[in-house]
Amino acid sequence: MSGFFLYGNYANAEALNLPKDENGWTIFTPSVDSDVVYVDSVLGDDVTCRTYRTSDVEMGANPFIPVGPILPCATSAKAVTFMGGGQPDWMLYKRGSIFDTGIVYARSGRSATEPTVVGAYGASGELPIFRGGYDNNGNVDTHWLAIAGLDFYADFRDPNSPNYAGGLDNSVGLWFFSHEQYSMKGILVEGCKFRFFKDNAFQPVNASDNSGLTIRRNLFADNYSISSAHSQGLLVSNFNGLLIEENVFDHNGWLVQNDSDGIEEVGEATIFNHNTYLTNNKNLIIRNNIFAQGSSNNSKIKYTQTGIGTGLVVDNNLYIGGEIAISIGAPDEHEIYSVVNPFIANNVYLKPGYANPTNREIGWFFYNFNWDGGTVTNNYMLHQDNDLFGGHFFHLQYSGRNVNVSNNIVYDTKNITPVYLLPIETGNPNREGIIFEDNVFDVENNYIVDASALTDSSGYSFVENLYYSTKLADTWFRINSSTKTNEQWMTLSGDNSTFGQKEFTDPSRSIESYMTSIGEIGAIENFIFKIRSQNKYNWDNRFAAENVNSYIKAGFVFDDIFPPSVPVGLNVL
Repeated sequence: MSGFFLYGNYANAEALNLPKDENGWTIFTPSVDSDVVYVDSVLGDDVTCRTYRTSDVEMGANPFIPVGPILPCATSAKAVTFMGGGQPDWMLYKRGSIFDTGIVYARSGRSATEPTVVGAYGASGELPIFRGGYDNNGNVDTHWLAIAGLDFYADFRDPNSPNYAGGLDNSVGLWFFSHEQYSMKGILVEGCKFRFFKDNAFQPVNASDNSGLTIRRNLFADNYSISSAHSQGLLVSNFNGLLIEENVFDHNGWLVQNDSDGIEEVGEATIFNHNTYLTNNKNLIIRNNIFAQGSSNNSKIKYTQTGIGTGLVVDNNLYIGGEIAISIGAPDEHEIYSVVNPFIANNVYLKPGYANPTNREIGWFFYNFNWDGGTVTNNYMLHQDNDLFGGHFFHLQYSGRNVNVSNNIVYDTKNITPVYLLPIETGNPNREGIIFEDNVFDVENNYIVDASALTDSSGYSFVENLYYSTKLADTWFRINSSTKTNEQWMTLSGDNSTFGQKEFTDPSRSIESYMTSIGEIGAIENFIFKIRSQNKYNWDNRFAAENVNSYIKAGFVFDDIFPPSVPVGLNVL
């Protein structure tokens, strides 16, 4: 969908309103009065370059593959002088070009159907590379803009590059900032790469007039900080209408693993760095992305005011490793009910804790604070094959009410507790209406529920779940640091769930087996290499989150339930 998209009751009316081709890429068409300027780092000339319109024979029918001969500029600095504010002008960079600088460009397009376009041209070659970032300057409105098919690569911060200069500085890749009197609206970033910078950020100071930001089919990888400054793959705040879809976020917020020696090293993973950090964005949709190996959180979604977090959807993303897949809310006991009715569904989290960046030895799927309503349904947490100190499926801290956690599967995990309930801070509202129903929690050698400061079942309901653990019978629940028998748990909680295991069709399905099934080398490293290689000119839908997730989920179809080898009570079948 493009332009005005609907997701249940959620809408984003001020995104660019442009069609997609059969492969899902945005179709850009110049207006009759669009000035198109070309930029070529090798053959360009800032003295002779000029602009072209659709009526010029040199451009031909497709501005991205001009029939020529054309007169390109050599530098961005010259090219931007041809661009008019409020006009649907285009600036296109030659594929295969390498530019030592970035792009500083602050002008807006005309409308949601006639944006300014900053992109690439040429019939062949790699994405044009910029050794600097993209800066919108911050002192103007930024409206109706598309950035497509560019590679921002700080090779001087890449230890594997011959141009590596020891990290050098904390250069920023994508930098959109606006002062209080300005706003951002109708911005699309599609098919780009942002690698080895410190941050990529949209940070408007104005918190009430920014809308229609779309981030799709990009790669954000290996961004890190050389100092105590925090680092994020993507940082966005204060938008009403933000769509993040079909991107790859891998290994952001760190260069090297934290060695826990108390001495901060260049690029060391910390708990403050994440694949994505999204703050106070309303009508936020995160769907069909791949998140892997974030320093701490893969998707950190923060709201700092009561009631501000409306319209949140996190749907059908693939999470691989990292320490926390999804964190939602305000990690502060004073911001009560900051998140309103989030919808979290159909996500897959594989290999919790893989890579262990900060060395905390944790793997959490949902880390939640202060929800006012919400749904967590049809999510999968699977195949933890490392010896973590602790992991959780649903980790609840501070207050919460009217949250439904249903039809989720936790399976083949060594040290994962499906339900982890921390005590409520003094003076905060009690939890109410927290329902766990129709879930399958099948874990190795760990508790099903671990709850602190729980005196009775008020606030919680456990309904028709299926539980199994390889722990000794009658040791599957821990309440206030005391292990409870199943009968004691039943009495305390009013749970009517069943103990046993479902017989799934093929629960061993993994990234490795998926790769083998499509004729590729069955290794997670190969999968990560493949997803990093995706771009518009090298797009392979086999490596899209939708297809990988469909394969994994197909292994968890079931018909039957069979009991544990030793009956443990509570509705054993």
